[in-house]
Amino acid sequence: MELRLLLLLMLHQTFLVFLQKKFLLLLLLLMLRQKMLLLPQKTVLLMLLQTFLVFLQKKFLLLLLLLMLLQKMLLLPQTTFLPLQLLLMLLLKSV
Repeated sequence: MELRLLLLLMLHQTFLVFLQKKFLLLLLLLMLRQKMLLLPQKTVLLMLLQTFLVFLQKKFLLLLLLLMLLQKMLLLPQTTFLPLQLLLMLLLKSV
């Protein structure tokens, strides 16, 4: 059981670091675009929010698939990650 928990924590931490790096890069690119095209700040913020929501939707889906794969690989019962899977599905629908 400890190995399973460790694997899940590692997956979670990796996912968070990945999100941080991608979001920071996206923010820098949009700021550069704003300066180059002389866009209003509100426009850039809306673009950032819209892009981030699409980005999150894709990442939630990826995380959901990874959890299902982990469940199969470790031969865990289907209910092991069910609460987390349901939460991810709700987040996918809300984004």
